[in-house]
Amino acid sequence: MPRAKAESSRSKPSTSTHVPRPRPVRPAKVESAIRKAFEKVRKLSLAHPGVYEKEAWSEATFRVEKGKMFLMFADNHHDDGRVAFWCMATPDAREAWLALDDERFFVPPYVGPSGWVGVRLEGDVPWDLVEDVIAEGARLAAPKSKPRTRPR
Repeated sequence: MPRAKAESSRSKPSTSTHVPRPRPVRPAKVESAIRKAFEKVRKLSLAHPGVYEKEAWSEATFRVEKGKMFLMFADNHHDDGRVAFWCMATPDAREAWLALDDERFFVPPYVGPSGWVGVRLEGDVPWDLVEDVIAEGARLAAPKSKPRTRPR
């Protein structure tokens, strides 16, 4: 995924010290499709309250207040050949998505044991399901509101 970011007040600068990974050489048509998929994921992520984008590990990540990450874009992460994103999920939701389509959904490295789910963005993407996955991740990462106390 190209590293250029759209100007946004909801974007924070990268603090990453990682050297950017080289991306595979792909036809312009494929690069265009990847960019469109990324922009759709970005739009769906930033639609949630308190969400902002920050680059980390040479990839776009999406976080909520206080920096809790709930989604990471993954373009050929460690040469796995996938264009996908990884998103926070409950174990039950992840298992349901894996049972629904084990080609589209997968257990991502590193964060998978914590319940995260990976979603491939190649081919005919089921955007309604993608929207549900992103909404679940944003909900899980959102700061818990404190219960109001009644005045006596």
